[in-house]
Amino acid sequence: MSQPAKSTMRAPSARCRACSGVFLRVPEAGCVIRSDKGQPLQRAQAGAYPLNVLCASAGVKTGIMCVMPLFTLSLLLALTAAPHSQRSAVPSTGVAVGRVIDASNGRPIAGAIVTLFGSAAVPVPREGQPRGMPAPRLMTNGAGQFVARGLHNGSLFLIVTKGGYVDASNAQWRPEGSAQRIDVKGGERIIDIEVRMWRHAVISGTVIDEAGEPVVGARVQSYRRGFAAGHVVLTPSASAMTDDRGMYRLASLVPNDYEIAVVSPQVAVPTAAIDTLRQGASGAVQRAELSREVGAIGSPGAPSGTPFAIIAGAHTLTLTPGTATTMQRTDGSWLVYPTTFCPASTSAAEGSIVGVKAGEERAGIDIQLQPFRAVRVSGQILAPNGYAGTIPIRLIPSPAEGAVDLDVATTITDPDGAFAFPVVPPGQYLLRLVRIPRPPVDMADANAMIVRSGSIAVSASEPPPPAPTIPPGIPADATLFAEAPIAVGDTDLTGVTLALHAGPRVSGRVEFDGTGERPDIATLANVRVTLDPADGSKLPERLGFVTGRIDENGQFHTYGVPPGKYFVRVNGLSDWFFKGAIYEGRDLADTPIDLMTDDATGVVLTFTDRPSSITGAVRRGGAADGSAVVLVFPVDSSIWTATGTAPRRMRTARTNVDGSYLLPALPPGDYYVAAVRETSDDWADPASLEILARSAEQVHLAEGEQKTQDLHTTTIR
Repeated sequence: MSQPAKSTMRAPSARCRACSGVFLRVPEAGCVIRSDKGQPLQRAQAGAYPLNVLCASAGVKTGIMCVMPLFTLSLLLALTAAPHSQRSAVPSTGVAVGRVIDASNGRPIAGAIVTLFGSAAVPVPREGQPRGMPAPRLMTNGAGQFVARGLHNGSLFLIVTKGGYVDASNAQWRPEGSAQRIDVKGGERIIDIEVRMWRHAVISGTVIDEAGEPVVGARVQSYRRGFAAGHVVLTPSASAMTDDRGMYRLASLVPNDYEIAVVSPQVAVPTAAIDTLRQGASGAVQRAELSREVGAIGSPGAPSGTPFAIIAGAHTLTLTPGTATTMQRTDGSWLVYPTTFCPASTSAAEGSIVGVKAGEERAGIDIQLQPFRAVRVSGQILAPNGYAGTIPIRLIPSPAEGAVDLDVATTITDPDGAFAFPVVPPGQYLLRLVRIPRPPVDMADANAMIVRSGSIAVSASEPPPPAPTIPPGIPADATLFAEAPIAVGDTDLTGVTLALHAGPRVSGRVEFDGTGERPDIATLANVRVTLDPADGSKLPERLGFVTGRIDENGQFHTYGVPPGKYFVRVNGLSDWFFKGAIYEGRDLADTPIDLMTDDATGVVLTFTDRPSSITGAVRRGGAADGSAVVLVFPVDSSIWTATGTAPRRMRTARTNVDGSYLLPALPPGDYYVAAVRETSDDWADPASLEILARSAEQVHLAEGEQKTQDLHTTTIR
């Protein structure tokens, strides 16, 4: 490989927000940037290049446009294929033949892109072989057919993309349904692969104001309905801006149920902080830290006098594109348009549910905005060490709507801990603060150029240091937390005081129950310990993926977290499986711990090399059913709710082509096991589980047991 030329700019990188892992950085061994014509880019040039990224750890597949800034930088390119002499050592005589069709009418889809993943398509490189081999891509012909040749022994997965359609895989029975692994064996010819694709749905309508006039340039956000912890959750999906007629069109929607809203959070930054950022009166580190906090509340730090900000007292209100404009009346008071759900509700719970099928366009989903007289809410934050400056504060609806996480307003404190929300409509709210220990500002990133697209951030700055084998530990600094209800009427609310308290932590040690070889320090240090809120709510972004780490002494510590009930979740190791988290005789993996003010110490995380599992075969109409989905959930219905976002006793598994299935690494206990044609997004809803339990098989699973349970596919009505 050639060496990159020296430069003061960092090579472009892509970071997954779901797992915070960098999975594309150039120069770095094993990475490659390709243009839309499939040609490696010898030098970074100004322009936009499409990149497809598959993040295995987070289960995210994303297409992005990598916008390259105009600077000169030689790139270190990975080899895109092993030399022929090395590849020939692995048999590659398998052939897979398939067809891509429209799921609604069975017609073939021409011009679809079929990307091959898995060891059958891209074998794991042997020692000394180059990495970074790209996934093979094929295009369907006029009959929707594709042929994959030269496949190796191993597993094959397909991802099919086509404009106007939801990304698909083989053997799916609904959009974004369970995909099936294809096993390729010794020169085998597989000829019956079928991929169904569903057309995107569309929702459109008009946004009007209180006078019935069209609202121009409003951002309309769709929220997809799903279930977590036994209740409805809303996940942001496609968004669009209204045109000069007030009309919007939400395209590229996965067929499902949605709620539609015009989102208008009020973002306020002390004007003095904006001046500090713009004038550079303080040091670079201070400005970088301030910029980080301002960015955390969604403000670009735009000064007044620009189209993106207006002055409201001692604060600058950010006019985020798409936010309904806050207006000041002649008497000095303010009118604000709050977030509004279709047709005209400020509460998600009272919003209309809009269901769309594949290829359907639902028109006439109109939203009417109503202005409210806004008042000023102000107060003081008190911290244990006396310093409460530059802390983000959120104002959220009360009671907090578990279905969706929305801010009514956000701001940051001034250097003395004082805060103010200049424009707040009347209502019941919660003031919430979470201050997470932050790493020191890396000055190499202080002037980084960042371009965001979807869930990817592409940045350019100074060259990064090599990635450490052992990630940094959890900082000793406390996570500070405060929350208080407030009632806002028609007059200003002053003198609100909140005291920050240290969030409770969880700590303990690791034990191994088994005879296998213990993992080394580096492997243990990369194990993620997560505190999962039992109510299905989300922790702040920096806590949600990794809450704790294991150190070189086999001890673990978590960040402090806001008070609440939490499950302990731990990702497994290659040869060891998470067995439980024992604290005062309870397993915190199954029974949540109520963390209020005191730390929980002495928790024992146990791993085993003798995991329990359920396996078997599924039949339908006397024949093996290779297209079923197997569901497992506990017999005890009291734990069907408040299970957190990742319940370990509720699983799904797709049958293999021969009808066999495997549910690995299940905790011991009593389960219902059922095979169905396909799951829906709400299968974990307690009402759905009640129906499933009527036809499911009941299985008792002992510790370390490999249980066999054959099933018959059932139809759920």
